[in-house]
Amino acid sequence: TSFRWGGKVGFGYEDVEITVRVDDPKASTNTFDRDNLEAKLTVCNKGTETIDEMSAAGLGLYAEDKSDGQYDLYGPYRTPEFPVYSWDSAKLKPGKCRTGWVSFEDGSKAIRIATEVSDTTYSWSKSGK
Repeated sequence: TSFRWGGKVGFGYEDVEITVRVDDPKASTNTFDRDNLEAKLTVCNKGTETIDEMSAAGLGLYAEDKSDGQYDLYGPYRTPEFPVYSWDSAKLKPGKCRTGWVSFEDGSKAIRIATEVSDTTYSWSKSGK
């Protein structure tokens, strides 16, 4: 299931319904990591339970290029930073949203950002394909 940048999708995370939106990514502003790709991520808790450990790694986000090459998560230089790894995860209370930046190491050639949930791949890209 594919979306254009800014599209919102809902699925279960830690048995709680959430929505995820990935906005149009940008090149890193850091001189030493110019090949990194940074994307603004918004996650909203639509359930009735608090999510104890929300992170981009927990969501399983990755960036992918035209050749199906994948790029791993990395700490962004833009702020606010979305919790990237499980060790810096954050709670997300019911009805609340969290917005922040995530980065993909050497991901400047990536054309989409994706995650796999159960047997479904959700992806965001410029074309929505």
